Amino acid sequence: MSPSVLGAVRKSSVTKLPRQRWQIGRLRWRSHGVSGWALTAALGCAGPLPPENPKTQLDEPADVVPIEVVSTTDPQPEAGTTSDRIEFRDIGLLAPESVLHDTANDVYLVANIDGSPGGVDGRGFISRLNPDGTVGDLEFIVGGVSGTQLNAPKGLWISRATLYVADIDTVRKFDVNSGAPMGSWAIPGATHLEKVTTDATGAVYVSDSGRTAGSGGATPNGSDALYKIVGDEVSVVAKGRALAGPNGIAIDGDGLLAVASGSATLTRYDVEGRSLAVARLPRAGLDGLVSLGNGDWLVSSWQGKAIYRGGFEHPFDVVVDGVQSPADIGFDAKRRRILIPLFLVNEVWAVPLAPPTDDASTGSADAAPSTAESPVAN
Repeated sequence: MSPSVLGAVRKSSVTKLPRQRWQIGRLRWRSHGVSGWALTAALGCAGPLPPENPKTQLDEPADVVPIEVVSTTDPQPEAGTTSDRIEFRDIGLLAPESVLHDTANDVYLVANIDGSPGGVDGRGFISRLNPDGTVGDLEFIVGGVSGTQLNAPKGLWISRATLYVADIDTVRKFDVNSGAPMGSWAIPGATHLEKVTTDATGAVYVSDSGRTAGSGGATPNGSDALYKIVGDEVSVVAKGRALAGPNGIAIDGDGLLAVASGSATLTRYDVEGRSLAVARLPRAGLDGLVSLGNGDWLVSSWQGKAIYRGGFEHPFDVVVDGVQSPADIGFDAKRRRILIPLFLVNEVWAVPLAPPTDDASTGSADAAPSTAESPVAN
């Protein structure tokens, strides 16, 4: 399929990547359709985005798809990235919202909403993809199977062999090795939980972008908040419309960081919810947030159709461009790949990031991403 159909690169100083496309066969399709472009806003962006290239419905599926490996090459890599990328496409992903590298098992976990981002319908599922471009288990964890509750899974996080999943108004826990349910926390007042993370003590943090999903997009409802969970106690770190739809979150040594769906900002908060520092990005509609270490961050933007790299001490620049609906990104530090879920086109891309180099903008080479407190966390 041509770049103009999937992941078209806008004409700019950033050029297209060579790419490797994989279609992995003998996989059972899920028969549910995917809601259309209105889900863009419902996922947490600042109002609906125009339907530039919506994929409103999967074709009527066959029982199986044949194995086919197609490789294509374009002349130059994108700025900040290396040669080839892997594209997981046409394998049964349905509204993939989040990708996370499970380092202990060396697989990519993908949260699939498969329905409305606010639908309590039991249709959500989590897939396992292999770094070599094959599919490990399309339906590793499935709502409604073996007593599993999973509706519209969004942000994923692993700490101490527990997989945490943000699911509308609940944070769910699963055994990351077996997929078995391990309990959940209901978050009173939450309406659109987005991302989840943990700190070194094991405390859990989750964002609520304050949106109500509907057929026409997402409507801000004022439930915007950042929550902290210790034991079974849920407390508010910050709350209110001034948060502008907090989405991707992360912990570093200086506090809790969040990017906002409704603004083009990365904000650092202290434990009391006070804003300590703000960095501006080129475009809004921010979603995923990943640390590269040394104060360097990756952020995905729906409005910019891009992945940005930067921080509080240096500006954000494009490292991947022309990305349709980039949701909650992950990072494979072992292979230095940016993991990008393309929500509206039901794909996941693994895009290599350039090797560490001394950079005047950061003052040093990249460090290992400081995204977890233990080897089994991500």
